[in-house]
Formats: sequence, structure tokens, C-alpha cells
Amino acid sequence: MKPKILLTGFGTFRQHQANPTERIVSGNYKPDAKVKLKKKVLPVPFAELHDMYSDLLQDTQPDLIINLGLSGIARTLELEKVALNYCYDPERMETATQIESAEEPAFFTRLDTQQLSRILNEAGIPSRQSFHAGIYTCNLVYFRSLQWCAWNGGDALFVHMPYTHLLAAEGLAAGSRAVGSSLSQKHIERAIDLIVQHWMQENNPQSAKELA
Repeated sequence: MKPKILLTGFGTFRQHQANPTERIVSGNYKPDAKVKLKKKVLPVPFAELHDMYSDLLQDTQPDLIINLGLSGIARTLELEKVALNYCYDPERMETATQIESAEEPAFFTRLDTQQLSRILNEAGIPSRQSFHAGIYTCNLVYFRSLQWCAWNGGDALFVHMPYTHLLAAEGLAAGSRAVGSSLSQKHIERAIDLIVQHWMQENNPQSAKELA
């Protein structure tokens, strides 16, 4: 049976006129490995996100979740190790509150983010391990992903990414000052392939060998 993989990105938010994660998820990307892939662009507002994401996880029953998010300050791909049980609602900007009062203070991915970072760097894709997925929507989604895995099995990884070259150029041409470092979309999609392949190798070595 093919493993089920859920790949998510976000729509536009705040000063960002476009979100590269949306273009990757809504585009023609497909992993090299033979998997059953579900792609979904998530809304940024908390009110829309909560129930919708819970329903998406329940309907998809993923074996592996890869959440993509834009970081305006990222200089490389950032592989997030942990999601905190605290976040702000960016629409209200109130004091950070617990996501789940009866839940763990944090969830950690079972994936070896340090090893994955080495694999990506060796493939010419700059990346690093990170221990802070933020305090807004990215952290909320990652917390829900890891919580799902803790309850139902499976694995999850949040990948923060800079702008793609194309969107960085579009932003600069439009006079935006919010554009920092960038990577090619091809490199980011290749990184997703390598993450999936590594996960398959760790969970089913024979299957990964056959699909390589």
C-alpha cells in the first residue's frame, strides 16, 4: 500500500502579496517516490484554520505530514524540531495562550532534523535545524500535526522557507522591502523529495529501495 503524505502551504498574509508555499502546493509538484499525495493550501486566519485542518487530518489519515511555511527572515530552509503549546492569534495580537490546556507543553518531531539538514546540504540545498517554529499560524499548524501523530501514529515536519527566486524578483519589482534571501522553487521541491525518500528509507527500507 502506498504511504499517504499530506503536503500543506499557506495563502497570502499581511504584507506578503504572494506566498511561495501556495505556489508549490497548488502547482504541479509531485514527489519522485510512489506515494499517495494530498496537497492543501491552508487559510491563515485562525478562525478559518482550526476546524478545517482537524477535518483535513481526519479525512486524509496521513502517514507523513509536511507543512510548508514562509519565513521572511529565513536564509535557508529551516527544519523545525518542535512546536509549542502556545501561540498568538495574529488578528487579535493578544497575549499568547495555550493551544490545548490539557496537552503537553510542546511536541517534538520524531524525524532527525539534524540528519535531514545534512542530507539536504550535501545535495546542494542550504538548510539548517531550527528549534522555533514561531508563535503564530505556523506553530499552530505544526502543533496540530504533531499532536495528530502522537495520537494516531505517523510523522510530521514543518519546513520554513525563504522566498523563491521568482517571487523575490516580483516583490522587488513591485517595490517591496519585505523580501530577503531566496531559493529556487526547483531546489525546494527537490528538498521535499529528499525528505520523503529519507522518511521512506527509515520506515520501510525495502520499499524505498524499490522506489528509488
